[in-house]
Amino acid sequence: MLPEYSNVWQQLVSYPFTGPVQIMMDEKFSVALDVSALCVKYPTGIAVYARGFIDELLRRPDQIDLDYYFKGKLFREYSHFFDGLKTPQRYVMKSVVPRTGKQITHSLDKRFLLDHRAINIATIHDVTYFVQGNYVESWIPKRFKSKIARSNAKIVKYADKIVTVSESTRTDLCRIYNVDPDRVRVIYPGFQPVSLAVSSENDEAILEKFDQSRQSYFLFAGRIELAKNILSMIEAFKASGLDKDLNFLIAGPSEPDTESIHKRTIELGMAHTVKFPGYVSSEELAALYRNAKAFIFPTYYEGFGMPILESMSNGVPVLVGSRGAAPEIAGGHGIVADPFSVEEIKNGMLKLAEGGHDPDRLKAHAASFTWPRFVDQVFDLYRELLAARRSQ
Repeated sequence: MLPEYSNVWQQLVSYPFTGPVQIMMDEKFSVALDVSALCVKYPTGIAVYARGFIDELLRRPDQIDLDYYFKGKLFREYSHFFDGLKTPQRYVMKSVVPRTGKQITHSLDKRFLLDHRAINIATIHDVTYFVQGNYVESWIPKRFKSKIARSNAKIVKYADKIVTVSESTRTDLCRIYNVDPDRVRVIYPGFQPVSLAVSSENDEAILEKFDQSRQSYFLFAGRIELAKNILSMIEAFKASGLDKDLNFLIAGPSEPDTESIHKRTIELGMAHTVKFPGYVSSEELAALYRNAKAFIFPTYYEGFGMPILESMSNGVPVLVGSRGAAPEIAGGHGIVADPFSVEEIKNGMLKLAEGGHDPDRLKAHAASFTWPRFVDQVFDLYRELLAARRSQ
């Protein structure tokens, strides 16, 4: 359960926007935060990023005054993800431009809260659908891809600063959209391991539920879709011959193409050792991470790759893809394979099965990604932009 902050927020007073911004180091930042990323059925990836960022902000009521906005229709259905927040205001970016009354707007995903009176910051997590040759773009509906393209174009045109979560995403964004690199700031997200929030006392029962034992399986966690390169992982697992001694658990929510993955698994004769437990609870996921032999994540492209750190935080070695941000986030501590090469993925799996990794090094690397560090760097960006506005 998330901590309750409603009493704190009831005491906050909105910071009035009165023209050119004046702010001292001991004054509050006045921010309108777009939290549309929390309007999801299954909070993974960007939703986890948004909640982690917000929770750290809520620990700093003396430094920031927040209002929340969302674009969409799902707030009421999924409002339990907004625990501890003031009720967000809905906006529609068509003919009406919001007037937030804040110094800064900060959008956490592709939905862009643009207030022409404020300084506008937007986060772009990845440009997966527009990187040629990663195969991901070929599976994305044209209508959805066009929507993302329009959103990114609007951010590129109007945002005073763009935040990316990796240097890889920054490089791809600047190349694809011809963005001045000085307009883009890389700020690595924080990371809160599931295992730190969940006790291990039920691990044995959870493993028994999934018919596993400690280090008897490889693990993948994420959306069960072709764009995650899951078929190549299964084919590599079969080619490795490791299915004689290990299982491969592929945990996560189903997508429209999940059934085709199940069908191919049966065709490969791997249904007895490749298991799909579905979307698991936080407690179950923590147990699966803690007790895995290794984490398998050679996806086609990642803008960041939070599961990489989740694995390392438990001292569990990881296999990552060579494209996108995955090698950057692994920081030289993972085994890297070309996601388009079943042979390389197979060899990576064989190396992981041999063991010999240093759990303490993996844990130390994951521990370097913290939400306090992330928010400190975000606040530095706020100060920089406010100072520039003040000097105009």
